[in-house]
Amino acid sequence: MGYLFFSILSSTLILVTFRYFGKLKINSFNAIVMNYFTASVIGFLLANKEGNFQNSGVNDWFVMAVIIGIMMALMFNVVSATTQKAGITVTSIAAKMSVVIPMVFSIFYYHESITFLKTSGILLAPVAVVLTLIKKNLDPAIKKYIWLPVIMFIGLGITDAVIKYTQQDFLKGGNVFLFSAYLFIISFTVSFLTKITVKSKYRKETTGKDIIGGILLGLFNFGSLYFFIQALRYSGIESSLVFAINSIGIVLVSLLAGIILFKEKLSTLNWTGIILAIAVLYILFQI
Repeated sequence: MGYLFFSILSSTLILVTFRYFGKLKINSFNAIVMNYFTASVIGFLLANKEGNFQNSGVNDWFVMAVIIGIMMALMFNVVSATTQKAGITVTSIAAKMSVVIPMVFSIFYYHESITFLKTSGILLAPVAVVLTLIKKNLDPAIKKYIWLPVIMFIGLGITDAVIKYTQQDFLKGGNVFLFSAYLFIISFTVSFLTKITVKSKYRKETTGKDIIGGILLGLFNFGSLYFFIQALRYSGIESSLVFAINSIGIVLVSLLAGIILFKEKLSTLNWTGIILAIAVLYILFQI
């Protein structure tokens, strides 16, 4: 369960880092480009230290690394657009609820068990997420851009399902460091090309703060992917449960960080969601 804990912690640190970007006036896009570069360098260094280059088996999973790397970079742009047009709350809910897709994929494609307790926990998980994240006074204009969170929900869900498929069918022999390195270098390439070819808002000069923020984000981003893949392999529980526990864990720890670091206020509905989320975690850990 250690890998699952560090996966949740790393993912939470990504969210906390993004929150500080706004406070410190760090350009998010420039930092994200640097983040992908940093994460790829970490992967290559760790892969070289373990001697993975000598027997990498790149042909087995390289295509999957390219596919996931492109998907991750594209989904960043969708998440960015959704945040700007539909708001942070809607974006957070759609992102966390997308966990339903890889959970269902794991159950049916890999024939994982279906019990009443497990089904109850899986069905209650997205409900807990919505109650925990939802805020009052949502802008009515959000309805105009409802297609953005729908695309994000589907895209992020499919990305996680493809990561599970790759872990299960292509990474049985290890090479997680090298796989992650190639994945992130592809994401870096796509993001960098976007920076130099697309709208002017992406072409802002990269500052020292952007670089430092990107390096920190890259450390947490690499850890998030690496520990999550390892959790899928070694946690000892079925993948559908790993997805559910990971998602709820990120929500709960992020809320705790928000209360402590950013003095966020929670509504009665949010506290109801937190209590339900804890209950769901208890149910899932009993399986």
